[in-house]
Amino acid sequence: MVFLHEIFPQYREIIYNYDFGDFWIAHIRLHEIVDDYDKNHPVCLDWEGEAPPEDVGGRYGYAELLEILSNPEDPEYKGKMEWYRGSNHQLFDLEHVNRCLRHW
Repeated sequence: MVFLHEIFPQYREIIYNYDFGDFWIAHIRLHEIVDDYDKNHPVCLDWEGEAPPEDVGGRYGYAELLEILSNPEDPEYKGKMEWYRGSNHQLFDLEHVNRCLRHW
């Protein structure tokens, strides 16, 4: 396990490979160090984009899923929609993320 204080501020940006099989890459950037920070846990201030569902098949599988789900006439639409609903995928929720970080 590596803690953020072991990486930042030595590096301003890190690249995190979330899933070696599907090769999901996250870019984490240090924007600012707050000297008078009054919490003992990290806080997420902002994010970009949505996380794909687990085991969707990497970026190409995710692109394919989005394309199919955007067209209800696609022959694979029904099956992909059932898979997506069964995946328990949740959209990014900043409040939920920060509650989790507070108790981590």
